[in-house]
Amino acid sequence: MQYFAENATPVWVLGAILLTMTGIAYVHTRRGAALGAMLAVAVLTGLGLLAERLIVTPREEVQATLLTLLDRAEANDLPGVLAMVDTNSASIYADAEALMPKFLIHKAGANGEIEVLIDADQPNPEATATFKFAVNVTHRQSGVKAPYFDDVTLMLRKRGDDWVITDYSATKNWRADAARL
Repeated sequence: MQYFAENATPVWVLGAILLTMTGIAYVHTRRGAALGAMLAVAVLTGLGLLAERLIVTPREEVQATLLTLLDRAEANDLPGVLAMVDTNSASIYADAEALMPKFLIHKAGANGEIEVLIDADQPNPEATATFKFAVNVTHRQSGVKAPYFDDVTLMLRKRGDDWVITDYSATKNWRADAARL
């Protein structure tokens, strides 16, 4: 059921198939019942699409949190980025405070799909988001412009209504790469 709450495509496809079938029945019979079935399918498809839009799953919340984080990074908003980090995550604070002031971020994003795994069996659910990180930056001191790509995994925990970042892992050493500029 969660798949339907996160993806409108199956609702569209099922609605189109059923509408086609009831449309064929109506064309062949010209009966009011067939027309009523067509209308019912159209209404149910519309309700399914509305439900998909209104229901926000934990996976969608985590994806939205990640996109908000990337938007804040792209806006060079260090306080905004730090506001999304768990207060117990000193290493993330240190990395953000060390790296963000050194660079002017022009574009930050997630290439491809953001894979999210949720562990909801706890009072404070946890999630893991894996994505391909892409950023275009200018080193403030040297003026060197460079794109940077990496595979990143964020660990998050639900705190109240928000998801906060508790840890991260990357395939590259960001501090060492930044020190080369």
